[in-house]
Amino acid sequence: MVRHAYEDGPQRVTGRGEDAVVIISVEEFGAGAPEKRRAPFVEFMQGLHLGALNLTRKADHGPGVEL
Repeated sequence: MVRHAYEDGPQRVTGRGEDAVVIISVEEFGAGAPEKRRAPFVEFMQGLHLGALNLTRKADHGPGVEL
């Protein structure tokens, strides 16, 4: 199946008589799928607009247990 997809083009695969998936070569997949640009981490975090979020908390010193 993989060889046929590479040499002859997309191959339909059925499950219980219904179309289920199509197997295609990596080259054909890459030609049809646009490359997604990933934002740098800092740009991603800035895009979340978390400036209005209050992230402060009270200091937690644990339970006051004497040993």
